[in-house]
Amino acid sequence: MRLEAVRGFYQEYLVESLGPQRARRTVIVSLCLIVIYLLIVPSLILSGVSERERTSLRKKQQEFLRTASEYRALRTAVDAFEQRPPVPAGAAAQTVSELLNLPGTKARTKSMKSLGMKDAGDRLKEESFEVQIEKLTLNELINVCYRIEQAPGRIVLKAAQMKRSFENPDLLEAALTLSLFTQASQAR
Repeated sequence: MRLEAVRGFYQEYLVESLGPQRARRTVIVSLCLIVIYLLIVPSLILSGVSERERTSLRKKQQEFLRTASEYRALRTAVDAFEQRPPVPAGAAAQTVSELLNLPGTKARTKSMKSLGMKDAGDRLKEESFEVQIEKLTLNELINVCYRIEQAPGRIVLKAAQMKRSFENPDLLEAALTLSLFTQASQAR
């Protein structure tokens, strides 16, 4: 039925008003335009989709590159940490005492207590200490932190709390949490 309607339109309108040759050309041009339209519109839609996809992939690539550079930086830091000589087993308390010994100052270690030992991965054991130091100036506290950072063993300052001394407001009382890392085979 639809085919008959199209044939009727072709006969009545195109052939009678334009003539048979021109009607054929008009139909062919119309069909070509429809085919071109059907080919161009989807390609334009797909090009927009591919542009969004390309932008998304570029963002992911930049994120991977950033993550890779962060990984390399962390790997370098870990390698540098692992290159430090390990703290001898059983000498952790003595090592911490030596680090906190500040010659020429009035600062003194108020208390040092072990917080225990735990596994820190497959090759290391972590022994934590909480150390309280009193009568410290800010400069001496910075020196202590620097000595801990530059210590030859695998020692890390995990946390530091400080407050002013009640007796002398120019002095500080500090509570430091230190972790010493030893090889798993060396640990007690």
